[in-house]
Amino acid sequence: MKLLIVAPHQDDEILGACGLIQKCRHRGVDISVLFATNGDRFGFDIAQQRYDESRRALAELGVSEDHIFYMGFGDTGMSFERSFLMRLRVLPDNQSAASYVSSRTYHPASGRTVRVLRTGNEGDMKRESFLSDLKWVIENRCPDFVLGPSVWDRHGDHAALATFLKEVLPSSIPYTSYLIHGGDDTCWPQREPEVFEKPPVLPQHIWAQRITTRLSEEQQREKRRLIMYFATQIKNDANGFLTSFAKQEELFFPETTSSANSKDIFLMEIR
Repeated sequence: MKLLIVAPHQDDEILGACGLIQKCRHRGVDISVLFATNGDRFGFDIAQQRYDESRRALAELGVSEDHIFYMGFGDTGMSFERSFLMRLRVLPDNQSAASYVSSRTYHPASGRTVRVLRTGNEGDMKRESFLSDLKWVIENRCPDFVLGPSVWDRHGDHAALATFLKEVLPSSIPYTSYLIHGGDDTCWPQREPEVFEKPPVLPQHIWAQRITTRLSEEQQREKRRLIMYFATQIKNDANGFLTSFAKQEELFFPETTSSANSKDIFLMEIR
């Protein structure tokens, strides 16, 4: 089995699916991770650090650097309407967008972005190019299922990326999502309980469809330990938002109806 995890920023893959990665690696699942943006809202130096944070955390989980793919697009913050990917989503296909750092794709650790792998050169950050790059990774990795952000997420990059994925994913590949920004980061996830309560953003019928996987004490400790690798994010997290994801469970939501039953396939791998 092959799993492709798609993350808007460096840390989303650990917050949303660290326990799942541990379970899947134990079962011999081939895992690849794709980052859509460089996480460079606060500059190129931070983008470099964020790349290294995710690389180190994923290496601890057995995901090697050659299974990490970088689209190299911009990051302009969490605002739903003004986040980079949300702005890109509503632009005409051939109109370029720019971040605070660059108007072209780039790899913060001088590696090869998806654009370079696909065309040989970096390029302008356009909607049509983003979709082509995303489609190329899916065709190249041939995943059996895809895990990515939720359309309900209140971070614009997350919600927009979920929409992009739905545009390019073949109907035969199940898409299941994780939720990071559930409506109010100051109170969700709840800091104290060891299980998740319903996020403010989700209607009851979506919450009822959730897929829950339990983490062992060891898996939970490992997730908390790896969250601490993200020093660039922890330093601005005074109210414990990041570590509140290290609970006794992880939550996932079916996003598409495919020819295969996405929930059954997903449960087969995580339990």
